[in-house]
Amino acid sequence: MSKHPFLLIFLISAAFFAWIHAMPGFGDPDAYYHLEMARRTAVSGPVLEFPWLPLTTLSEHFADHHFLYHVALVPFVGAFGDFLGLKVATVLFAALAVTAFAFLLKEYGLKRPFLWTPLLLFAPGFVFRLALTKATALALVAFFLYLAALRRRSRLAAFAIAFAYVWLHGGWPLLLVAAALDAIVRRSTRLLWPTAFGLAAGLVINPFFPGNLSFYWEQIVQIAILGRSDPLVMVGNEWYPVEIGDLLLGNAAVFLPLAAGVAALAAAIWTRQTAREDAISRGERVRDVILAYALAFLFLAMTLRQARHKEYFLPLALLAGALIAETAFAAVGLRALLERFRARLGVLFAPTATALAVLVGVFAAQALHLPRLAYADRSAFTRFEKAGAWTRAHVPAGETIFHEWWDDFPQLLYRDPDHRYVAGLDALFFYRKDPEKYWLWRDISEGRRREGLAELIETEFGARYVILRMGPDPLRALMKKDPSFERVYADVEAEVWRITR
Repeated sequence: MSKHPFLLIFLISAAFFAWIHAMPGFGDPDAYYHLEMARRTAVSGPVLEFPWLPLTTLSEHFADHHFLYHVALVPFVGAFGDFLGLKVATVLFAALAVTAFAFLLKEYGLKRPFLWTPLLLFAPGFVFRLALTKATALALVAFFLYLAALRRRSRLAAFAIAFAYVWLHGGWPLLLVAAALDAIVRRSTRLLWPTAFGLAAGLVINPFFPGNLSFYWEQIVQIAILGRSDPLVMVGNEWYPVEIGDLLLGNAAVFLPLAAGVAALAAAIWTRQTAREDAISRGERVRDVILAYALAFLFLAMTLRQARHKEYFLPLALLAGALIAETAFAAVGLRALLERFRARLGVLFAPTATALAVLVGVFAAQALHLPRLAYADRSAFTRFEKAGAWTRAHVPAGETIFHEWWDDFPQLLYRDPDHRYVAGLDALFFYRKDPEKYWLWRDISEGRRREGLAELIETEFGARYVILRMGPDPLRALMKKDPSFERVYADVEAEVWRITR
């Protein structure tokens, strides 16, 4: 191992995430929203209002709940430009999150943190989420450091991280949950109150206060906790449930430490290896294991409801498994156990070990490649670039432009921030403000409403222009047959139509 193991972990992780991002486009359309917010933050400070979606609740109350993330993007975008700057930042933030996890393992007293940490890179569910151009990576850095602060029993660190987390990510209630579990397991509220006060201070001493309270009530309680009242409302993939089989089998690498610990204990029993009870760490280690498993099972339940929590569950499962593994290794005497196991298997030991190594290698290669495959089928960076330039030049500023898909909004905003749009960031913001208009938008976009389209788009949505992706489209087919629509712009990626009536 290098004399600087944390640096080595960081460099390996950075190289891995750079390999994933070495392709055009981003893995998530929200990247363009974050670019626009970083650009505006650099020029004029916090974005206090959100006029670009007048038909949604965001026009009534908005808070940039990723404010520190956007601040962190500013130097990268300034140094490397928008496209490359965001990719460089994403790679470095992801590598920093993996390194922070290694630090957390060391804080928990694990002797092999640099053996366990790389297993995260073999968990496609974790890697994919971490590589997204979102605040996820920095939020995980803060979360891992917060768990380390709990372990160190540092009130000041718990307060400071809780305060900063509110400015960084909308998942700040998770820290309070972790603090409450810590208080139960350790029978001490030493860290609970500093965490609560830090979160409260972050909410009040905040550039978006008091509007952020209304925003968080809707974002956290109404959307994240209560969820959709109508299951047919479109949301991002991360809001849907995940199958437990896919979650566990698809990310099996993070469960290897647990399997190794169980296997060591089973092998000790089979070979009659004497347990070294004096080597078993008790007291603090027991509380660490209980807390790690309590957090892991909590996030497992949350992940089974909404897939976006897997970036928390998977590293916590690895932490819990590593604690079990190292405790088991200390109990049975791992080196002596391997010698006894080799003696029992005899000539079968070498071929068995070889076959196992081959299987692990095949599995590892597949696991490493899956996140990159997932990133390959993504929209081009140039989508709406020319069409956005056309609308900025030809459509009066401030007008609303009708579009079909809510996930087109980030690119539309980035390419043309002079205009307003129908839905974006999350379709629930639109649905919660006006369910009837939301379903009318869906009916028009998906070709179910066939009569009077021009009048409906103009009167109900206040739009005289429609922008569409290129490709098979029921609305485009209807507009071609309707003399009230005129195509005024087209390129290989998008086209713009104008209502002429």
